[in-house]
Amino acid sequence: MEKKTKKKIILGGLGTAAAGILGYFGWQWWQGRKEKKQQQAEETASSGGNSAYLPDSTSSDTSSHKSNYLPAPRQSGNNDFPLRKGSKGGHVKALQQALIAKYGATILPHYGADGDFGNEVAAALKKKGLPSEIDESTYNVIVGSATDYKQLADTLYNAVENTDLPSALSALRQMKTTDDYSAVNKIFETHTIGFVSKTLVNGLLDAFSDDSQKQQIRLEFTRMGLKYDGSKWSLSGIDRESIITTRATEISEKNGKTIQVPPNIVLGFIVSSENGWTYFFPNNAQIMMRVKSDSIKIYKPN
Repeated sequence: MEKKTKKKIILGGLGTAAAGILGYFGWQWWQGRKEKKQQQAEETASSGGNSAYLPDSTSSDTSSHKSNYLPAPRQSGNNDFPLRKGSKGGHVKALQQALIAKYGATILPHYGADGDFGNEVAAALKKKGLPSEIDESTYNVIVGSATDYKQLADTLYNAVENTDLPSALSALRQMKTTDDYSAVNKIFETHTIGFVSKTLVNGLLDAFSDDSQKQQIRLEFTRMGLKYDGSKWSLSGIDRESIITTRATEISEKNGKTIQVPPNIVLGFIVSSENGWTYFFPNNAQIMMRVKSDSIKIYKPN
């Protein structure tokens, strides 16, 4: 009886001890887990959680993430349409280049194509009956037509250089009026052929020596509306008083450099005449030159 009682007491003591041990270790495990969770929470709070790496679609504040993925809004600037006084940039420069190509360098005599829409550009637009503010549609018309004229002028210049009649005739057939001739001619004259600026008429008729070739070119000029009186063409491309060689001669620069030129070449516009010499500026150039007065004639446009 006493043995059974002792056994129960021992077993009861062991049970109590086991429960105490298990309870202690259970409390330690729970406490450690609690501390670990608290530490993770603090780390998450300090780093901003997953939002530091990925946009959080459940968060109400996503502006910082959207800015990483969306393009920046378009900024309005001086180069936007409509172009007006104060505008600057590539669109303005292209507009200026188109005006020069169509009307000549004198349309913007002081600043040229500098990309700045100032008083000179405004005056040029007014002079040609164009609006003071250029919207995108008007811009495309002005720049697009000028680009076509430049392409034609460059094609005709290359045809002259390579004596390529088919290319020359193909380009001429795209020109319908004297206005087309005038616009293309202004660009064509910016090129030099044998160091001399030539009109489109002279450049083509000088390049193609065969009579049948010349006749085909003359027919194209006549179709556009140019007139020939038996000695000269009435050229809409020559829009100011100019001097033309009447025979083979030479022109010279101030430094003494000379250039031989054939007859019927438009040299440029006259400055003065004295002591048997005529002084002139070549077309689209700023170097004064001179030629013997008895080897030139003055052409006055109708």
